[in-house]
Amino acid sequence: MNKAVSDDPARRALHKMNEACGISWLQKHLLSCYEPLLKTPWILDADVTVKPLYGHQDGAEIDYNPQKLGRPSHTYHTYMIANLRLILDVEVQAGNQSHSNDSLPGLIALLKRLPTDGKPQFVRGDIGYGTDKFMDQMEALEQPYLFKLKKTKNVKNLIDKHHCIGEWGYINKEWEAKEVLLQLQGWGKKRRVVIC
Repeated sequence: MNKAVSDDPARRALHKMNEACGISWLQKHLLSCYEPLLKTPWILDADVTVKPLYGHQDGAEIDYNPQKLGRPSHTYHTYMIANLRLILDVEVQAGNQSHSNDSLPGLIALLKRLPTDGKPQFVRGDIGYGTDKFMDQMEALEQPYLFKLKKTKNVKNLIDKHHCIGEWGYINKEWEAKEVLLQLQGWGKKRRVVIC
């Protein structure tokens, strides 16, 4: 490399680029960078982060932000290879789009872009992802998933019911787990849950 472009010409060039074409071009080249890593078994972590903003930025909205109440923010919907913490894709959305359902279209698009032999062993997410809509979409794609559940009344009742029954299995020398079926309110069907 014998020359570098400064920020201003690079920004002007990017403003002339069609956004959809630019995103497609970028995703194609990012995939070529991490595709060799997808040949070994891996886990896809999905996460949403709220980023408080100062000043006036496009898409900044006031919404859920426990640390900076009333501050406009963006949300980063991030998809990464677990353990490596290698980012596969990030969607920046308005601050009022922090729900996991706002991540769903981007996650599905990413899963469809991945080669057949490079799909994750499962998609992992926190309690915000354990919704019927999200799980239905993963099941429609035949994509295994592992999401935490909120300790709602029905979940607590399930834990209490199975606490003293026995039939627990060791998953390692320190942890025991039990697999049962559960249908929460708002779920269209029973699903397998694991109690640890």
